[in-house]
Amino acid sequence: MSKKKKSKTSTKSKLLSRREQHQQMSQQKVRKPLIIFRKMLTLFLSLITLGGFLFVVYPRLSISPGESLDPYEPFSTPFVIKNDGYLPLFNVNYSVTINKMEDINHNQFENVTATVISKNIPKISPNKSTAIFIDRNVHVPPKFIKYAEIDINVTYKPYIIPYTFTENVRFKMTIKTNNEYFWLPYYSDQ
Repeated sequence: MSKKKKSKTSTKSKLLSRREQHQQMSQQKVRKPLIIFRKMLTLFLSLITLGGFLFVVYPRLSISPGESLDPYEPFSTPFVIKNDGYLPLFNVNYSVTINKMEDINHNQFENVTATVISKNIPKISPNKSTAIFIDRNVHVPPKFIKYAEIDINVTYKPYIIPYTFTENVRFKMTIKTNNEYFWLPYYSDQ
């Protein structure tokens, strides 16, 4: 009789061990996708965090023509340098080069450097701007210029990144039908 009891208990223990094994296997089947999901979620959130950090830290600077002080003199238009980023920019320097210019007498000038190099703007805060005035170095009579192209080169250092960034923008002067001058961004394939 004792043998029968042993066999029942051994059968029960075998059934229990099989159930436990089955439960462990089913738990492992559930855990594997859960572990993979957690790893993927961690990777995804890490990439979003890194992208957000780079979005905040990366500098953004824009250069655009401002409101002309005299619409009949092309170089009386100030050019605005604006910090469009979220952090301040330091050590901002700029230079202006007149690439091409033609007057009403058909005299042509090329690569005339207008020495408009700043003595160093120490800082431009976020959403703040400064202006470049070309007319302080290039004096022409009203309605004297027929065509002009300029390059504006700006170098600056962002707040956190230990690297000097450079922005080069080219503008082309055009004349409206009412003989007023205005500047447009100019993109050439040259």
